[in-house]
Amino acid sequence: MPTVNNPAMLVDQSLCVGCEACTAVCKQVYNISEGVFRTKIHTNDTGAFPQVAALYNKKACMHCTEAACVMACPTRACHKNDLGLTVFDHRLCIECNYCAANCPFGVISFDRAHNRMEKCSLCTTRVAGDKEPLCSEVCTSR
Repeated sequence: MPTVNNPAMLVDQSLCVGCEACTAVCKQVYNISEGVFRTKIHTNDTGAFPQVAALYNKKACMHCTEAACVMACPTRACHKNDLGLTVFDHRLCIECNYCAANCPFGVISFDRAHNRMEKCSLCTTRVAGDKEPLCSEVCTSR
């Protein structure tokens, strides 16, 4: 679980069954528009019939120590909070898209319906209250 000294969540992708519970709870709780994701499971099929295997890869913000999105943001809307997590202050955001353009993992996107940038916040308020991020809490493979 993320803490002030370790603002990260390790995911054992070999255990992921691709149920997308993490994606669904995040979209519901944070009111994310269709086609926009804070976290998403990507499926990679390997092999050929009948020996096909599915590999699942959770894509979400890595909350990088030296975050390129933070360095690119001209207004400090994208910044590190007291827990060391990379978060947005939507009141400061001018929607320049520099954060998304500079994210090496491609996990920041613009939600046109809500007119704001979106990315995983690792459920900052939950972590600050010593709770697990929602995606971790609902994971069927834990």
